[in-house]
Amino acid sequence: MNIETINLGKVLDIATGIGQFVKYLQGINKNFESFVCIDDDEKMISEANRRNNNEKVTFKHLNAYHLPFSDESYDTVSISNSLHHFENPSLVLSEAIRVLRRGGTLIISEMCRDEDQTDSQKSHILLHHWTAKFDRYSGKHHDDTFLSEQLIALVNEQNLSKIEHKIYNNYSADKFNEEVIVSYVKVIDRLTSIIAIKKLPNILIEEGQQIKGHIIEHGFEPARNVLIMGVK
Repeated sequence: MNIETINLGKVLDIATGIGQFVKYLQGINKNFESFVCIDDDEKMISEANRRNNNEKVTFKHLNAYHLPFSDESYDTVSISNSLHHFENPSLVLSEAIRVLRRGGTLIISEMCRDEDQTDSQKSHILLHHWTAKFDRYSGKHHDDTFLSEQLIALVNEQNLSKIEHKIYNNYSADKFNEEVIVSYVKVIDRLTSIIAIKKLPNILIEEGQQIKGHIIEHGFEPARNVLIMGVK
């Protein structure tokens, strides 16, 4: 299976955020009819709608656990960098497969936290897990990212007839790119200010400063990514 050549048809993108993965799919594969993009965060959907100028793409405020669609409604269902945001990812996958037509494709794309990554990739992992901890202290469910083997096992448990996976390391040509480093340092500084205002535990501030030091010392590269494609 090749994500760039399969017939996407009618696509449902779950936990779409502002639609970044949808834009990625549109950029690499023109074989699509339409996209319905859902998220349970109203602010995200509002921003996505503000940015959207494609009549073939619609954004809706919906809950991934209870999709208001008939069985086998979509040719493709995608979930990108979002499964670790769900308290019960297996249930989300089950619901996604319910609305996927027989012979349709499930696409899962997730960063993973495998230990054998470079120090610059670990900058991404450390930062992501720190922001996840901040979300949890703020009342949002946000787990650490999966190990690649955990994610693959999770999808293998689903009722799919064929499953393939690929693991990507998107190494940067310049892991010490000043613009990139500065942008993530600003993210840490901004969240640190919010942590102080909200009077969250000081350990969060300490961890943030440690991660900032790690990024400055080791640089920043995207963490390893797992792409899983399954046929119903």
